[in-house]
Amino acid sequence: MAITIDNVRNTIDFGTDTLLKRASANALSTPGSFQAAQVIAGSSGVKFSDNSIQTVAAVVPTVISAFTNDSGYQTSAQVTTAIAGKANTASLATVATSGSYNDLSNKPSIPSAYSLPVATASVLGGVKAGSGVAIAGDGTISASGGSGGASLVFDTTSRYQVLSLTGQGAWVTTSCEVKTGISWTQTGTALTLTDAAHGHSVGDMVIVRNANVDAQNSVITSVTTNTFTITSNGTGASSGSAAGYSMGYTFANNASGVSNISAGVFSAPVGVTNITLLSLRIHLAANTRTGTLYNLTVPVQPSGIWTGMDNAVVPIQAVRQDGATFSAVGATIAINQTGSWQQFQIAALPASTTGIHIQHNF
Repeated sequence: MAITIDNVRNTIDFGTDTLLKRASANALSTPGSFQAAQVIAGSSGVKFSDNSIQTVAAVVPTVISAFTNDSGYQTSAQVTTAIAGKANTASLATVATSGSYNDLSNKPSIPSAYSLPVATASVLGGVKAGSGVAIAGDGTISASGGSGGASLVFDTTSRYQVLSLTGQGAWVTTSCEVKTGISWTQTGTALTLTDAAHGHSVGDMVIVRNANVDAQNSVITSVTTNTFTITSNGTGASSGSAAGYSMGYTFANNASGVSNISAGVFSAPVGVTNITLLSLRIHLAANTRTGTLYNLTVPVQPSGIWTGMDNAVVPIQAVRQDGATFSAVGATIAINQTGSWQQFQIAALPASTTGIHIQHNF
């Protein structure tokens, strides 16, 4: 293409070049002359604007979809496929194409898979809940009763309260065989224990271990041939099979009104001969006694042995007054004053206006 500039007309002769356009139309099918403002190059070349000549760079697509095959480019779909399938891997780490953990550099140290050992006497490890064990939702393990029963061993000595009235109280410590492996159920405050042909009666005192609570004592409220029921506090589990129980004493003063108490009686459960009295304590508040004497009757255990001075068990006695100092009272003790070797007469007590504590240790 020849370009001739005529200084008279300010025109350019493009010869037979058909790639130039005027007003967006192919205007050079034949040679012609055009005003500078009318001449526009194609996709690259020279642009005449405002009576000046400028170099126009080729337009480079900025997105894959703008490429065409006019200059040998791949289509956008081909480019996308090529990038996805054949990325330039020369500068990539091996793991980028292998996907293998072993091709990582600076790999962290990962310990071998852990295997929980079985717990032993010397090894901390895993355990499973067996019979008589309950596991709560938070992982707390509790004894809920077992099938064997004999696996639990209970102390045969029990100290428990047998009287709780305003101004009156009595506690006793006894030793008695404990029956174990006892099944039980609790409905409300009714705790029922199953023991075939138990032989106990309504009103007998029972000390129960390892049922809905660890330890409790109460009198029997109802019986069948193979079960008996006591009153519980209604808390804890509702059933189990590894409870234990022993029998205990009951106690009552001869009166419960004001200023008329003169005697008290401890009683053993009927038919139980393997219970032993170890100690007792009685509290009588001010103005509950009739005078300065108090007759105390205790069971003879084993039955029939206390028949005279040779075999009567005489307790060590202590009597103290109400108050923070527990001042000692010089009371006396006598036996068989009313024809019974089971009764002790406590005399020389302070006036009934003074509260007292009577302690006997056998």
